[in-house]
Amino acid sequence: MPGLINFYGQICLPTILKNNRNVAFSRLRSVLKSKSGISLITDQDSVKIKLPPGMTNELELFNNITLKQPDPLNNRQTSKFFTIISRGVFLQGIRSEWAHEAKEEVISKIIKITLDLMTYYCEKGEYHKCLEAADTVSLHALLSEEVLRYKINALIKLDRTEEAAESFKIFCDEYKQRYKEEYGYDFEEFLEM
Repeated sequence: MPGLINFYGQICLPTILKNNRNVAFSRLRSVLKSKSGISLITDQDSVKIKLPPGMTNELELFNNITLKQPDPLNNRQTSKFFTIISRGVFLQGIRSEWAHEAKEEVISKIIKITLDLMTYYCEKGEYHKCLEAADTVSLHALLSEEVLRYKINALIKLDRTEEAAESFKIFCDEYKQRYKEEYGYDFEEFLEM
């Protein structure tokens, strides 16, 4: 059924847990319906969220975009991809093994797709687009040397060398803060790598 997201729970719940679950779902259902028109449909072993017409399921859209490589010539698709990833890190603040694995998988997809798009933009001389992509993905790839390289290259090609040097300095400061040691290259050495 279009517009549904399935979340599967445990099949056998003790009665008290089942009652607590039903109360929680009832409260959630009323909040969702009154605020957004979203419907929460519970079955014995599953919960479905039904979206009203015109509402986008961004998780589903993101998965569809990342299943196949976004076409850089499809501006609508790449724009939607960057809009989604600009909203924040997937599952940020949730600390558990399953969340860590899911987060790492999504971040890897985001970085790979963005690096491929930045490669395309640089090859076509679209350095503004490359710079926008680098800035957007930086949220997910804070200390990625590859992203930094594209960003600095784009800034230099756009005749913004001072900004390139400042971006490198910010990277080095964040590197030192995270790893408690200096980054191994200065700006000139990094440019020659």
